[in-house]
Amino acid sequence: MKYGFLDRTVVEDSPLARTDPRAKLLLTLAAVTAVASEPNGELGAYPYYFALLALLALAGRVGPLRLLRRCLPAAPFIGMAAALPLVSIWLDAGDAAAAQLFALSVLLRSGLAIALLTLLTETTAFADLLQAMRALRAPEALSAITTLMYRYIFVLFDEWRRVSQARACRTAGKLRLPALPFYGQQVGLAFVRSWERSERVHAAMNLRGFTGALPVAARLQLTAADVVPATLAALAFWAVRILL
Repeated sequence: MKYGFLDRTVVEDSPLARTDPRAKLLLTLAAVTAVASEPNGELGAYPYYFALLALLALAGRVGPLRLLRRCLPAAPFIGMAAALPLVSIWLDAGDAAAAQLFALSVLLRSGLAIALLTLLTETTAFADLLQAMRALRAPEALSAITTLMYRYIFVLFDEWRRVSQARACRTAGKLRLPALPFYGQQVGLAFVRSWERSERVHAAMNLRGFTGALPVAARLQLTAADVVPATLAALAFWAVRILL
């Protein structure tokens, strides 16, 4: 069963996709750290950051529309973070120009960080990304929790499909009940059913010998062809951060 944005094909035929996931993960962390450390209200470096992002997307063969579509779920959170300085100025009657620059820098910084993380997930399979985290000595519990959370999303959407199908079979024609309470109860029922199903899945995993350690998909091979481009890209981000 496929859910579109959940169960999708990772871009594999590209130089960035063929790069070792450890190098890509370290590159993304270095780039996000450089962007996140930009001072508030300063916008001169962001055109260069977005140019580097465009080069990485070109190396990953991820089109701008696809990248933008993957970033849209985070848009409400980015918008709320950018709106906070404007709200504070409205309440305290401070410097409106400084608040606008502050809000714009928050918007650009957050959007760029989300785009970099999205590009990583677009060019790296989920299992390879988790294996890279383990290889870089990330806590084993973190990778296990991340895996189970990712799989729980599929369980949740599967239960939502079941509840929606049952509701459609029992409500012929136009819905006569208030829409908001009705769908609110449906969401609650989907969460309860998915929780019960996840308990059954966990019990089945324990019966099959699950001890908390996840199997390794394949052995990673880090070469100079992976390290050199990733290092140069990370240095380019930090050169923009230091020089501009």
